[in-house]
Amino acid sequence: MDHWHVILDGYGDREKLSGDVITKDGEIIGTWVLDPEDHPGFIPLGETEQVIWSPWIGEFCKLVKEWHEEQEAKRQIGR
Repeated sequence: MDHWHVILDGYGDREKLSGDVITKDGEIIGTWVLDPEDHPGFIPLGETEQVIWSPWIGEFCKLVKEWHEEQEAKRQIGR
């Protein structure tokens, strides 16, 4: 089973409250941000509002991966 869904650049660094979200292929797809309770949220590139939030980091990364896969599928259909 694959548990590595996306990279949260800088996550875990107590000094950082945000950073890039990067796919396994090295594509930057957005930004992660922390709320006051240190729960992560995801803001896609080109957007200003977060579209994903979760109190659990594993679930958060899985949701971001699923979101990205949906966006990629929509792009393929639109071609």
